[in-house]
Amino acid sequence: MVAIRRHIGNEMNISKFSGSPGTFKSITTFDVNPDGTISSISTTGNSPILNKEMDRIMKKLKKKWKPGTINGQPVKSKYTMPMGLSI
Repeated sequence: MVAIRRHIGNEMNISKFSGSPGTFKSITTFDVNPDGTISSISTTGNSPILNKEMDRIMKKLKKKWKPGTINGQPVKSKYTMPMGLSI
């Protein structure tokens, strides 16, 4: 998760929040497919700006993830990632 947090920090466009100080929270869910790609990205939270920004950032992520396994076989797994941002 360190790498994904770094990716988010590098890609986050803080200027989109100008004029909107506060604390924003979101939860992003996504699937990691057996081939390591991500899909079904969805973000909910108290800021439509942050929700859209998290969706945009996750869709840009090209690095493959390590999928979950059952009996040594890769399977689709759902991940949930909370995000907080104070401006």
